[in-house]
Amino acid sequence: MYSATVIICLIANMQACLIAEDRYGPYPTFEQCKARAEEMVSQVRKLPFHKPTHWICKKSGDSARYEFSIGNKSKDFSITS
Repeated sequence: MYSATVIICLIANMQACLIAEDRYGPYPTFEQCKARAEEMVSQVRKLPFHKPTHWICKKSGDSARYEFSIGNKSKDFSITS
């Protein structure tokens, strides 16, 4: 099972960030988690003065997480423990 999270920062201060955790999941597949994370990013983009910077799908009971940078085409995938 995977849980979706989105990191949201203030445009004026990219050090001031929030963590938005999905309340609908967890999801049985990574693909479903990714779809939900992308939906969350879409909703965050409607907030004034805020910018989504990353979305994360973390597998339950596993220390690995799959993190994607938003808008970074050259390196948009990393696995961190």
